[in-house]
Amino acid sequence: MKCHAFFQTLPRAGELENGDAALHRVDGDITMLAVIDALGHGTRAAEVTATATRVLQESALASGVSAI
Repeated sequence: MKCHAFFQTLPRAGELENGDAALHRVDGDITMLAVIDALGHGTRAAEVTATATRVLQESALASGVSAI
């Protein structure tokens, strides 16, 4: 099965970054779709989202969500 994912975020007025992101990963027969919405806005929220995205990208999908 093929899946195409697209997302777009828009920072708050006056901000250059935000804490919103989406991540789509496929590893064999396991698919992960994550929507990340960090509390707050701006640079700090973007930093939190970047950390969450990195952890999700590096985590073993076969271990399941409880291992993350």
